[in-house]
Amino acid sequence: MSGQPSRYLLDVHTVLALLDPTHVFHDAAHAWAEADPDSRWLTCPIVQSGVLRVASQPRDTNSLDTVSAVRDLVRAFTAHPGHEFLADDVTLLDDRIVRPERLTPASTTDVYLLLLAQQHGAKLATFDRRLPVDAIDGGTEAIEVIGV
Repeated sequence: MSGQPSRYLLDVHTVLALLDPTHVFHDAAHAWAEADPDSRWLTCPIVQSGVLRVASQPRDTNSLDTVSAVRDLVRAFTAHPGHEFLADDVTLLDDRIVRPERLTPASTTDVYLLLLAQQHGAKLATFDRRLPVDAIDGGTEAIEVIGV
């Protein structure tokens, strides 16, 4: 690779897969990460909050711990020198970029993250193969689907 390092906005499940050794995609996430060790990993408030919510569910078999303990884990993850924080500064209400007819209730958060990544010159790193990338202009170029 030449020039700037690759930049990836990680979705909730990608962060969970990286953090949780029992996650079904843990090995795939680490293989993907190791293939581009100079890349920058980005998170945003939605992703960080989603990781806290999912990873601290006491009834979930993949629960990592309490909210407080998961906060510490996420804090350590985001303290890595290869991490960048993105503010939630885009909107799905922008008809110049978003194709609202392609949005569904189930896809809004994922499309939002795709838009956020795209608007910041990054790619959304996800395991989700069903994300409607055509819901935003340039969506196809702004996604990195991690192989399993």
